[in-house]
Amino acid sequence: MIGEGLPEATLVRPEGKEKWRGIRAHAPFALALEQRTAAKPAAPAPPVQATPAPTPAPSGERVFLQKADVLITSSRAVLRGTTYALANLTSVRVYIEPRPMNWLLLGILLMALGLMCFVVLECTIIGWIGTLGGFGLILAYLCTPVKHWVRIGTAGAETNAVWYPRPEEAQTVSGALSQAIVSRG
Repeated sequence: MIGEGLPEATLVRPEGKEKWRGIRAHAPFALALEQRTAAKPAAPAPPVQATPAPTPAPSGERVFLQKADVLITSSRAVLRGTTYALANLTSVRVYIEPRPMNWLLLGILLMALGLMCFVVLECTIIGWIGTLGGFGLILAYLCTPVKHWVRIGTAGAETNAVWYPRPEEAQTVSGALSQAIVSRG
């Protein structure tokens, strides 16, 4: 029997008392049981922080574009919470970031190995794992959006400022930034 030779344990804890009484077993066991049964208050969930809306333009600034996450005026550009002074911007363009090809290539390779396990080696479980894993990676590649970045250049370097899944949105922001830079003279 599993419990043969072990001392018998009787655990009694009177109401409102912190100490256990009547323990004829190992003392750390009682401490561990005490810690498990102690009620812990639930921690409140942290508040969800959204991207702050851009502050409205002062009366002297001309607004070129104002959306929920973008504000472009004659002196500044606020792109998803980051403010850029137009005096420091030297260029604006749309950059298309392609999907990661690693997922597609690995998916094709896994699918080919899985099919090879089916046909040549007759390993059905490994074949299924490889084929389904490859199919999953190919599906992940196809579901990954192409990112259309608005890339701004400063005196130091180029920075990807904000991205959109549709090219029209990125072109709108890029055009408004270009107009604002040109209007400064």
